[in-house]
Amino acid sequence: MHWSSRRPNSFSEPDVIVDFGEDGLMFIEVKHLSRNDLKPVDYSGWSRYGSPARLAWRIEDVKASGCYELARNWCLLKNLAEERPATLVNLGPDKLFLGAEGARLDRFVTALGTDEQSQFMKVTWSDLLGKGLVDVPDWFAEFCCDRGLMA
Repeated sequence: MHWSSRRPNSFSEPDVIVDFGEDGLMFIEVKHLSRNDLKPVDYSGWSRYGSPARLAWRIEDVKASGCYELARNWCLLKNLAEERPATLVNLGPDKLFLGAEGARLDRFVTALGTDEQSQFMKVTWSDLLGKGLVDVPDWFAEFCCDRGLMA
């Protein structure tokens, strides 16, 4: 099966891959100024993802969400993780998870068929940097504030 719409022999490009060995695999799709992509239901690339037997998703709802890049990452993640736990993280600004954009992402997540082994997480920059990194150097805190990553 091909995993990319760019070239038949290339793969999806998650921004961060964290391999925890037998404890699981995590892909992180990072957004700063952009939103999650939006591909129409009739986009030709969707045809690559309609039949993977290992996916318990509802492909028509996945397509209706337009979250093509996340769908590609989900397919690759599930394939590489095999029987290990798998987590896809969407990291971005608060607005990525609110309003119409948030509803579109919720539709995608609901269609995935997540369970204890396969999860999707939404993480805001402010949650990651404001709570997760408490003792950061001043220069890093200023860098993040200047870019609107921390409130």
